Amino acid sequence: MSSLGHRLTDIELENKRLSACLGYTTWKLLSLEEAMNELQDCLQEVNFLVKLAKNYCAYPNKHNLTEDESAAIHIYTIELPHDSSVYRILNQALRAKDRSKVLPWFGYLKLLDSAISKLQKFKGIVWRGIDEDVTMNFKKGQKITWWGISSCSTSIDVISSFLNKSSSRTLFYIECLNGINISSYTCYPNENEVIFMPGTKFVVSDSF
Repeated sequence: MSSLGHRLTDIELENKRLSACLGYTTWKLLSLEEAMNELQDCLQEVNFLVKLAKNYCAYPNKHNLTEDESAAIHIYTIELPHDSSVYRILNQALRAKDRSKVLPWFGYLKLLDSAISKLQKFKGIVWRGIDEDVTMNFKKGQKITWWGISSCSTSIDVISSFLNKSSSRTLFYIECLNGINISSYTCYPNENEVIFMPGTKFVVSDSF
């Protein structure tokens, strides 16, 4: 299975003011099959993706994640063509002004939240990147919120490998306090992936 790297370059440039979608935290904990069944109208090949995630997820594992919890992380990182990946469709819903679009995802988000609650917080430097110069979108001292799930890497080399070296590009150097290292549970462990959950807030320290 090859990585397209889209998660690491899928960056939210518009600093929207949206209401937080935290209702999933009190949702009933479902199996991955039950949670993803609610998304039949949003995603293609749901049953195939669930089977794939269950077959290849890290289980058993050192963090005592259940098979469903481990598979919930794995399915998030499966890269598919034509913008049909789980993370792509989920983040579109999380970033939408119509907050009702997130509701079908509550079961899945609850399962994902349950999984990452068992993983240690990551404190340190992580990186993201995009194939354009977006420095003008970020001002020193500006407070921003990323409403989607944000994928980063602890390795600048990983990020650089997904960027076009012959065109303008922007690297994000992020000093993180509450990232979650999911590298042991993704399709691509060598990408050293750290994620931020929806609604994570940042302060721009500089832009150049």
